[in-house]
Formats: sequence, structure tokens, C-alpha cells
Amino acid sequence: MAGAQKKRVDELGLELNLLDEIVLDHSVDAVCVGSLVSMELNGLSRYYFISSTSGGSALSIEGTSILVISAFSPIGSEAIGLKASDSFEVEVAGGKREYKILGIY
Repeated sequence: MAGAQKKRVDELGLELNLLDEIVLDHSVDAVCVGSLVSMELNGLSRYYFISSTSGGSALSIEGTSILVISAFSPIGSEAIGLKASDSFEVEVAGGKREYKILGIY
């Protein structure tokens, strides 16, 4: 058990290092790691933070829900490099989902 805990601590250390490397004063012209992105899916607008590490966390900041996703996730990897008003599709069980980039912050 101690070996598994040490491995997890080491993994978390690597994730912290990756998070420390995120550049937050980047250009907002295109989606990149560290971007806060507003996207539309099925007529609904949602905010996503593109992280260099694992995602899946949901945050609430001043009443706004933000989903943290990895740059390596299906949504994150498709969004990287795109600009506001660009669209992309992600394959899911039973079909495709079309996302539209509304804004990059």
C-alpha cells in the first residue's frame, strides 16, 4: 500500500509541475493550455478551462460553472489552436457532438 501511495504522490508532484508551467498571460487569439473558453453545445453556453493535467473537476466562480478539462481530452485536443467562432466535432457513443467556440479568455 505504501508503494501505491508514493506513486500517487509522485504523480501529483508531476501534475503540480505541469500546472506551474501554464502561461496565464497568453494571447487570447487561439485556444491553448491555460485558456478559459466559452463553448456552445446544443444551444447552451458552457465554460471550460483547458488544463495541462487531468481534468474532470467542476468549479463555481461567482456563480459561473467552469469545467476543467485536459488538453488531451477529446474536447480539449480538438479545441487547441482554434479561434472564436470556429466549430469542431467530437465523436461520442451514438453520434457526434458539435461545439462552437464563443470566446477565449
